[in-house]
Amino acid sequence: KVLGNTKSNVILAVSNVILSAAVAANILAVIGVYNIWTVASILLIEGIIFCILFHESLRKKNINPDISNDSVKQWFCIGIVLLLIFLIYSYFIIVPFGIGRDPSVYLYNGVHIAETGSIHFESDSYLNLNYVDLKELVDLNGAGLYSAYDWGISDMPGDVIIQFLHMYPSILAIGYSLGGLTGELLINPIIAVLCAAMIYVYTKD
Repeated sequence: KVLGNTKSNVILAVSNVILSAAVAANILAVIGVYNIWTVASILLIEGIIFCILFHESLRKKNINPDISNDSVKQWFCIGIVLLLIFLIYSYFIIVPFGIGRDPSVYLYNGVHIAETGSIHFESDSYLNLNYVDLKELVDLNGAGLYSAYDWGISDMPGDVIIQFLHMYPSILAIGYSLGGLTGELLINPIIAVLCAAMIYVYTKD
């Protein structure tokens, strides 16, 4: 088989790594133990397992990959397109998070997960103790942060819950852990490149 026949497999494999990292980060954040090194360890173990399985599959089928000139040209063209997409998204890096409240909530939640290791927010102990005296003055709901007390989820007035689900903030947390705010903002270009690559995979035939 030539390398050109494996382009889809490579794209799917890279996408699987990103998705696996997001799922691992999300699960760790839900149980409150997110750490970038734990995510990396999970990916390493997963990679070793898949490499062993892949090697055994090649050995049993006696497959010797061959690289043709045409396949190299195809890889080069695909690489150029994906690089351009990445550069365009990187150049306009602040646009997705510079407008509106919702994108900023995602951004903030990603930082929160990276710094605290959890999707949960610390309860306001002062509000818990003094809510009876403050309830006429204090609005428990904020921008993107809602009161678990008002929603009947908690008996503590100081408990809050985030507006959105945590998968996307979890992968943003990986970006923040690796490169700070810039790394977090670069997650969007990476996702854009993978989306374009996946469109190629599902439409090339």
